[in-house]
Amino acid sequence: MKFSIDEIIEATNGEIIFNKCNFGKVGICTDSRKIKEDEIFLPILGENFDGHDYINAALKQGCIGYFIDKEHYNKAQDYYNPTKLIILVENTQEAYLKLSNFIKKK
Repeated sequence: MKFSIDEIIEATNGEIIFNKCNFGKVGICTDSRKIKEDEIFLPILGENFDGHDYINAALKQGCIGYFIDKEHYNKAQDYYNPTKLIILVENTQEAYLKLSNFIKKK
């Protein structure tokens, strides 16, 4: 499903901390290996991995930007640039669930 940036911010209670372009509808992807140019990377945490470790890979694949949680915010400068969009959320897992609930309500 595609979202407007306003819908993403509304659904996740996120905050845009960097925006270099105006976007139409964009997709969300949690797999840096499968990300497309019109998608935002949403790094999730697993038992044995931290999706934030794959932000650089997602950006090199050409995605338009990424989500980052407050715990990783101080490391944002370590991620590959340029990017067009960064969305700060409290927790990326919760943001993922909130986006899912947003879709259900629609």
